[in-house]
Amino acid sequence: MPDASRALDLRGAIEAVDAYGHRLQFDFEGDRVVLRFVGMAAALAAARSARALRADGVRWLLAAIARHAPVDPGGLAVELRIGAREVGRAGRGALPNWLGRLLGAPQVELHLPALVAAVLRPRS
Repeated sequence: MPDASRALDLRGAIEAVDAYGHRLQFDFEGDRVVLRFVGMAAALAAARSARALRADGVRWLLAAIARHAPVDPGGLAVELRIGAREVGRAGRGALPNWLGRLLGAPQVELHLPALVAAVLRPRS
């Protein structure tokens, strides 16, 4: 029997804290993932990490996951937030842009006005 394609249906939440206290929250809602940086310091740390890792590290991680996943992780729609404010997207439906490339995340769509608003008027 041919391998039937399965729908992606992830549910749940994970919170990660690095050694410096930067917090990230992942909310899995079916085939949509919301990645929330808790505070501007966490977002800046992620930007520095993205530049250091480059896209090759992300591709390697997705390939490692894909080997064990019943579906293509590239089918996920990833929403990027700083606090409650949406600042960009990655994965399915994202339109990578110059700002993502500038910050070292060439596969990411980032919105400059939303990033500026997140800095000037943060909301949790």
